Amino acid sequence: MNENNIPPEHYYGDLVRKFFLTAAGIMVIGLPFILPFLPWPTLYSIVAIIVLGVLAGLTSPRQTWVIAVNTGVSIIAFLMFESYAIRFYNLNESYFFVMNQLLALIFLASTYYSTKTWRGMNK
Repeated sequence: MNENNIPPEHYYGDLVRKFFLTAAGIMVIGLPFILPFLPWPTLYSIVAIIVLGVLAGLTSPRQTWVIAVNTGVSIIAFLMFESYAIRFYNLNESYFFVMNQLLALIFLASTYYSTKTWRGMNK
């Protein structure tokens, strides 16, 4: 932020925050339904949801490191949810496919905007 408390020109952290909270909400709602398909303990998914909430809360134009972490988390989450969407599509599990595809799209958008923010912060 500058002296007038105006975010930098290419700051999209508020949008990334909304994407993270939306994805966390979808994950909370969908988690009970996909438990049989998860290859890891439930606690890992719950921790991932909390991490999204914490990162959303920490996102600020004053904290470049959080923007970099948001970018990394967005990329990893996109890769994970898109690979699961493809898996569930091939298993003819339409509900799980749609949920994972939606999450993949959210994280693809958050990848774009967090990368754009990170690039703008490092000018």
